[in-house]
Parts: sequence; C-alpha cells; structure tokens
Amino acid sequence: MDDAEGSLLTLAMTFPDIQTRDAVLATGMTGGMETSFARLETQVLSG
Repeated sequence: MDDAEGSLLTLAMTFPDIQTRDAVLATGMTGGMETSFARLETQVLSG
C-alpha cells in the first residue's frame, strides 16, 4: 500500500506448531525486528 505517508510492509511467518511459534515469540524477536526496520528506515531516508 503506497500513500503520501509511506509504504506498508506485511511479513507473514508460518511455524510448524504452536510450541515453535511461542518459542520464537519468547526470544524477543519482534522487538529486534522493529529495531532493525527502524534502522533500515533511517538509512533509506538519509540517502
């Protein structure tokens, strides 16, 4: 989705079972991904 504010990126992940999903979420991965995407955005916007 493009608009004047930017683009929307949707990431879908499929896990083999609920236990694996819960283990991945428990690692703090979501916070790390947010940090990485924020750093990427900074780099892209800076030229």
